[in-house]
Amino acid sequence: MKKLLFFAICCFGVLTIPNLSANSYIYSSWGRPVHSAEGFAFTDNYYDHNIAPGENIRFSRLADLRVGGDYLYLLDERTIVIDENGRQTTNNNSRIFILDSDLRLVNTIDHFYRPVFQPILNNGEPTGEYNLVYIRDTFNQAQGLFITPDNIFVADTENRRIIKLDIDGNFVYTLNEDSSAFTEYGLFGAPNDPTFRPTNPEGVDFRPSKIVVDSTNRMYVIALMVFEGILEFDETGEFSRFVGTNRVHLTPLQIFWRRFQSEAIIARSALRLPQQFINLTIDDNNFLWATSMPIAQGHTNDHIIQSINPSGVDVLRNNGFARPRGDLEFSLSAGVFELVYGPSRFGSITLDGNGNYTVLDTRRGRMFTYDFEGNLLFITGQMGNQIDSFGDPVAVTYFHDQLIVADRQTSSLIVFGFTEFGRFVTEATQLERAGDMAEAAEVWREVIRRNSNFEIAYTGIARVMMDESRYAEARHYFRLGNNWRGYSRALQAQRFLFIDRHFNTGMAIFLVGAATVTGFLIYRGIKKGKFKSHEGSEY
Repeated sequence: MKKLLFFAICCFGVLTIPNLSANSYIYSSWGRPVHSAEGFAFTDNYYDHNIAPGENIRFSRLADLRVGGDYLYLLDERTIVIDENGRQTTNNNSRIFILDSDLRLVNTIDHFYRPVFQPILNNGEPTGEYNLVYIRDTFNQAQGLFITPDNIFVADTENRRIIKLDIDGNFVYTLNEDSSAFTEYGLFGAPNDPTFRPTNPEGVDFRPSKIVVDSTNRMYVIALMVFEGILEFDETGEFSRFVGTNRVHLTPLQIFWRRFQSEAIIARSALRLPQQFINLTIDDNNFLWATSMPIAQGHTNDHIIQSINPSGVDVLRNNGFARPRGDLEFSLSAGVFELVYGPSRFGSITLDGNGNYTVLDTRRGRMFTYDFEGNLLFITGQMGNQIDSFGDPVAVTYFHDQLIVADRQTSSLIVFGFTEFGRFVTEATQLERAGDMAEAAEVWREVIRRNSNFEIAYTGIARVMMDESRYAEARHYFRLGNNWRGYSRALQAQRFLFIDRHFNTGMAIFLVGAATVTGFLIYRGIKKGKFKSHEGSEY
């Protein structure tokens, strides 16, 4: 009986070992999870009553987070209305909450006044003249917003439009000289493209979900049920093109069978569409950073994170042990010990301004932070019922050296701050990006003292050794970091250095040796009388 109990405990232990806490692991060069120190740690949790104390404000369905200057903009997809008796009702009107650096409410935008030209009637008949009137307008289940220094852009999803406001929440418009027409109007509807209605009656409705704006006021929009890519609009709101279109991926078996299928069978088979984009942000160089739906389970999902340049090409750096795609190990189906299965699904992405970026896995409630080279730095967060856990995370952003997550289930903002270990790692990556490799190496040594499993740190030190031509030490650190590509470069450089340093000596020894052997052979030949003069006499 004791043996049976011991066997059961061992089996249970083996089955539960892979379920590591998200706060304690990272992936090694072999693609296996190993324990690691935390890069971010929970610091606080802000609910609606913390953000707006004394006011009857309740979060309903949080949808997006953006930073504008010193303020945090929080988009609530719906509105909870509380009457004088404390009864709550919900409507589809969206609200934007503007929070200061202490995460306290400073303003709310829940409506705006939009100008329209209203015809003047005489006995019910139009006179041909118009009055400029302002109508009260609201957002309908808006899912995305973006902040520039001068404007607020809202993806007004169920109103099927994009709204442009000034930074104070006023509708943006400009009239011509005689005030008879608009030269600028901050409402942009469905693009003139066959993908959408009404251009194509069989198309889809334009339902924008996420939006970013570059330095030239070009808008980039993700729309629901659109597979062609990210929509680009110019500064006037005219549709320009689709950018960053995802490719259709087929398994080797599917490619094999299609070779033997007729065009009729292929046409009748299930339609294979590219993966939709989920979210995006933009950097100071106007590069789009976008996340896509994961491909089918079992695929590698190498392109669910993209860095798209202005030409529409994915230029995401992939110099880490694996291309950034979140969890490298996951279950393909639900089981007794793994109810959540499938690859990571990144619902949000944010940049820290120093080359690092963090993506939010809404499937498992984990945040993956990568450096500018594509190295995985930290894994933070987990699903659960604790105060520092997620219920339904929907958006993440950096804000004043903090990482803030909007959680829809708990209607709260969950705040994370750098640990000492996280600050050292971030400082080292920033120094490397700035080219100060020697200073970075010293910081990497501090990282290793706190986490000997952090393989990237060994590689960082090895790079400095390479720059200083200390190739033997570089090989040592590359080996500790399991960076065999770097190890090979160091070994090759060490051999070239050996040849360079000893070439003259080696060549001199070779020439002296060759001359000695040649002289000896000539001497022996003369001694034995094997060499004769031109007249035939022997020497």
